[in-house]
Amino acid sequence: MFRLFEKVSQRVLKLERPFCEIPGETSIMRSLTIILSVALATILCLDLTSAQATTATVTRLKAYPDQVPDEQIPRNNLGDSPFGWGPHSWQGPESGKSNFHVWYDGSGGTTFWNLLFGDDAVTVSQLQSLSYWTKKETAIPESQDWWMTIYTAPEGDAGDSGTWYRSRLHGNYNHVSSGDWEFWTTDDDSLMFRDSRRGGGHMSLADIAGGNTAVSPGGWDYSNEIIRSITIQTDSGWDGFDGYVDGLTIALNDGSVGEVDLCAVPEASSIVIWSLLGGLGIAIAWFRRRRAA
Repeated sequence: MFRLFEKVSQRVLKLERPFCEIPGETSIMRSLTIILSVALATILCLDLTSAQATTATVTRLKAYPDQVPDEQIPRNNLGDSPFGWGPHSWQGPESGKSNFHVWYDGSGGTTFWNLLFGDDAVTVSQLQSLSYWTKKETAIPESQDWWMTIYTAPEGDAGDSGTWYRSRLHGNYNHVSSGDWEFWTTDDDSLMFRDSRRGGGHMSLADIAGGNTAVSPGGWDYSNEIIRSITIQTDSGWDGFDGYVDGLTIALNDGSVGEVDLCAVPEASSIVIWSLLGGLGIAIAWFRRRRAA
């Protein structure tokens, strides 16, 4: 920034001589020139700082209930969503569980992760923050809510916790219900994770991504593991769930932000109604044109 200031000042001061060769006004013009050069350099430096601070790339995708790859399809929650994620959201399934994946395909493809962040592998150490929104009625037990899970890719050795993942980190979901939309984020540790296979307690994303082995089970270091999937899901043991979810956000430390807006599929009755209204509008327009003729 100071180099830019110096260069701009020098370039502006080079213009000083032609404007200052007016008899009796040399000192005044010199002062004005210096003031203008400083102001211009300051503005340019501020613009540069602003540009550097706003280089984050935000990509938002829409996901629909029928894009849940396995388990049960979530229900539509029409006309209700957290601010900025409207107009609809998802409700848990009537039975069984729902499990939505932001999946990374290492061979390239059109999975949600690849569309959000590209085809290059991303490690746990590159995660900056994770967040999402939930809502549930106060009658729903505190121990039930949509939760987030981080899966990492297997490496084919004894360290793999499962056949298709190395680590499985479950987000906490013991959420006290207020009946309103609640925001869960790793930025304030309202969203933390525990290793469901190796044991241990809840850990912050900062500790997990930073490779803090002092808080992980058995001193395990997750930081260099490749992200396989980040999911939001419910539990099969609940046999259905009536809570709502929306607004999944994944931010990387290079400034890339991926957002998934959970959208509703219009009910068949709604499609029929809107089709009838559209047909009625066409008929009215045709009738008016005929009368005018």
